[in-house]
Amino acid sequence: MRVLLTNNTLAAPAGSELSTFDVARTLKARGHEVAAFSTQLGEVADRLQGVGVTVVDQLDALPDGWRPDVVQGHHRWETGLAALTFPEVPVLSFCRGATPWQEAPCRAPNVAIWIAVDLDCRERLEREGVPAGRISVIQNGVDLDRFPVRSAPLPERPARALVLSNYAREDNYLAVIRKACAAEGIALDAVGAGVGRIVSDPSPLLGKSDLVFAKGKAALEGLVTGCGVMVSDEGSGLGPFVTPQNLRALRERSSATAA
Repeated sequence: MRVLLTNNTLAAPAGSELSTFDVARTLKARGHEVAAFSTQLGEVADRLQGVGVTVVDQLDALPDGWRPDVVQGHHRWETGLAALTFPEVPVLSFCRGATPWQEAPCRAPNVAIWIAVDLDCRERLEREGVPAGRISVIQNGVDLDRFPVRSAPLPERPARALVLSNYAREDNYLAVIRKACAAEGIALDAVGAGVGRIVSDPSPLLGKSDLVFAKGKAALEGLVTGCGVMVSDEGSGLGPFVTPQNLRALRERSSATAA
């Protein structure tokens, strides 16, 4: 199949950008032709091109005669542009956030199904008029090849912690985490746009960390690496700590509870 992916940016590494990269690479590995569209290109676009994905910032820049069999659309405007450009092509309209305006559902007539990554996103789609019977929930996944299990077991007490978020800053909840870690003698590192340190591949940092403060897909990456994970976000604050008992409930409400 020929698959067209859309995203509002393919610039700095972030949640939907990296999800787009993971999907594109997996589709390529399975023998599909993949192209990606965004009006903002950068590091993630370069990485996509490096694995053989065609990347364009204008849909009329796609190769001559290239027409997708399906559009996997992230973000309303970009998905809408693709849907209108290819009105006979079925569109999968994803919602990855319960509140950002960019995640509003595409309402083009050729949307075949709307996909929510958790129950909060599903409820948003329903509130915005999408029929419940045309919504599917597909939770975020993690590329286990990119995030191997840490080699050493967790210590009895954490020695190193990592804040992995583009929203953590020294003037918000990061300051609370820093103070708490200092009181417990835990060395703290922070990665993300909010602290001016964007890392393309956080797996080595996760592998060296005992405790991770993160939300969404970043929290899942910490879990599969074998770290202890405390869900955290600018909007919902800190906690709870992820356990086998609460993991399912947290994943089902990931956009609100940050797991």
